[in-house]
Amino acid sequence: MLWLGDIFDRVDENGDGEISKIELIKALRRGDQEVKQLFGLPQHIRQEDGSRDLCEQLFQRIDTGDTRAILWDDFRDF
Repeated sequence: MLWLGDIFDRVDENGDGEISKIELIKALRRGDQEVKQLFGLPQHIRQEDGSRDLCEQLFQRIDTGDTRAILWDDFRDF
């Protein structure tokens, strides 16, 4: 069974309790299928194909506190 906390911890690379945009992009680049599936984003985020805009929009939608990071509560509620 997939536990959201496991995915959060895998994406939160530095263990500070929040997910930055860079950490999210790195998790996607690693090819983590569960991360890709959960967020609905491609493995490679690029400006030229519109995936960067999709990533930015999703990140802002999840970051409800406008902290420029995804906190656990934001992630869980997403």
